[in-house]
Amino acid sequence: MARARTHSVPRRGHQKEGESMSAGKGKESVSVFAVVDEIEEDLLVLVFDDNRKLTWPRKEAPAGTREGTVLRITLERDEEERKRREDKIRSLQQRLLERTRKGHGK
Repeated sequence: MARARTHSVPRRGHQKEGESMSAGKGKESVSVFAVVDEIEEDLLVLVFDDNRKLTWPRKEAPAGTREGTVLRITLERDEEERKRREDKIRSLQQRLLERTRKGHGK
């Protein structure tokens, strides 16, 4: 069975000189690079340029990914997806509230 690893992200005040916790501020997206250091069963161990590590599901990697593969990881906000999820949660809350009210009205 694959071991899940947790890796810490630097806390405020513990970043390297010149780094900022708000890196990418004002940009639409931010990209970083990682190398596939090793593959452990169904997990990839990614190593970033600052030597931080992250485990990632192998099934969510691009086809042909193997040890030594360099991956570009892009982070971007998705307001449409945020709204869709909020709407879904609101709808679920409304259904639960209606169900609760019907249960008390018996």
